[in-house]
Amino acid sequence: MGIPGNLQNHMIKQVILLSGMLFFDALPVTADVADPGFENLSPGTDLSTGTTIIPNLLIGWGIDSFIISLAESGIVPLEGSQMARANAGSSADLYTLIDLTPFADSVANGQAIANISAYFNSVSVNEFEVSLRTFSGAFNFEFSDQINPLSSPIFFTDSDSSTWESGGLFNYGIAPQSDFLLVGVHTLFDVGNPSYIDNVVADVMVIPEPGTVQLLTIGLLLMVRRMGKGGVP
Repeated sequence: MGIPGNLQNHMIKQVILLSGMLFFDALPVTADVADPGFENLSPGTDLSTGTTIIPNLLIGWGIDSFIISLAESGIVPLEGSQMARANAGSSADLYTLIDLTPFADSVANGQAIANISAYFNSVSVNEFEVSLRTFSGAFNFEFSDQINPLSSPIFFTDSDSSTWESGGLFNYGIAPQSDFLLVGVHTLFDVGNPSYIDNVVADVMVIPEPGTVQLLTIGLLLMVRRMGKGGVP
């Protein structure tokens, strides 16, 4: 004896819902930025490292002169109690690294993507952007070795210090030969007032092969159909 038609339809809907949940559960965040809100260092710390202290970029931020700051100049950190302040009057670059080698198989199969978003503030109109690029082998900051560099459009802050503006890059395809992802946030222009950055969120995600979820869905639907005809699952 088969199962009633209305119950069978309900079961099919549940299978479709379950397959959708399985699909989205199969998109785990596999790596993210260390210290996205600049909370791990003491206020007043200068993040300037040049290009010589590369291992530090795997646990924090560095390169140009940014200062870990508390609330100041009417600007309150978006997240937590601290933010990063760029020196006034010049452009500046701030970088951190994500090690891709623990996910080498997914990267090699072209199943990894990256996303970045960040928030910016200033007491005047300033320009910002974010960037992503990867490197193969030992990372040494030779940009001639970079793979698939990509920068966002330019974002602008307003002159309202109580608001934070955001910008980002999404669904960046990580090249199969990549070992490191370099995450960058950049101040491009300012008119003598410091610029602030906070809540920089970058992550690497693994995209499942479509066949895995599709085969599971087909198998569950066939089982429901067989039960509807009175078969034994």
